[in-house]
Amino acid sequence: MSNLDFTQFQKTHGEWSDKTFGIREPKAPLHHLKKEVQEVIEQPYDITEYADCLLLLMDSARIAGFNMDDLYFVAMKKFHINQSREWGKPDENGVVEHIR
Repeated sequence: MSNLDFTQFQKTHGEWSDKTFGIREPKAPLHHLKKEVQEVIEQPYDITEYADCLLLLMDSARIAGFNMDDLYFVAMKKFHINQSREWGKPDENGVVEHIR
């Protein structure tokens, strides 16, 4: 198993991103992410499309002041919350939301 350091990767990617695209608000990569998500919907078996989404989300989080460790720990907390929720039926696209 490899030693993955996503926070270091986020830092390295961020340096490249700032140099390439300039300093910007976290919303900029999120707007781009919306376009990339549509590409994943159209090509759900192309892992490179998922990678594009991950890079954009990672960059936006960095710009907002969060590192990958922060994101991981908050995702774990959110996962535990989701495990305790009641979930509804899937809609026509297969989306299932929690019951409010």
